[in-house]
Amino acid sequence: MPPVWHIAAVNDEVLGRPEDVRLFAELTQQTQRYTLLSRANGNRHDYDHASMLTMKDAAEDHFPAVAEWCWEWQRSRP
Repeated sequence: MPPVWHIAAVNDEVLGRPEDVRLFAELTQQTQRYTLLSRANGNRHDYDHASMLTMKDAAEDHFPAVAEWCWEWQRSRP
């Protein structure tokens, strides 16, 4: 199984509410990481369901870390 990185947005009240994502991450055996996107955690914004993917700053805020995480997994495969 590939690793899993659960990412939630602090202001997501639509789908993937932070408490639900955290609980799901705890129940998932292969979970590698859980991240809550918020200013309190060092992000540029208190993101919501859509803005964590669509806000212009996301491309420089958390997207690079996600891309690097994907590349690390790809490089580690035989």
